[in-house]
Amino acid sequence: MEKKVIGRKEKITLPELDLKSVWAKIDTGAFTSSLHAEKIREEEQGGKRLLKCEILMPGHKNFTGKTLVFEEFKQKKSEKFLWSG
Repeated sequence: MEKKVIGRKEKITLPELDLKSVWAKIDTGAFTSSLHAEKIREEEQGGKRLLKCEILMPGHKNFTGKTLVFEEFKQKKSEKFLWSG
């Protein structure tokens, strides 16, 4: 199989998050990936912990104002959240 050469940034689509053609930084040596998010908060609803955030910011051509909600996540000691989707 021929190796694919990729640049530092590539456009990606994440159908589970309904995100299309967003820029992602590529780190071929990393074990995990991340997305820039804002308005990150943890809430409790119906006895469940939920992680809520916004991925695309106003001004982005695909901005919808939609808040993403994750039921499965883990929080690292550094106060960063990891989605386990």
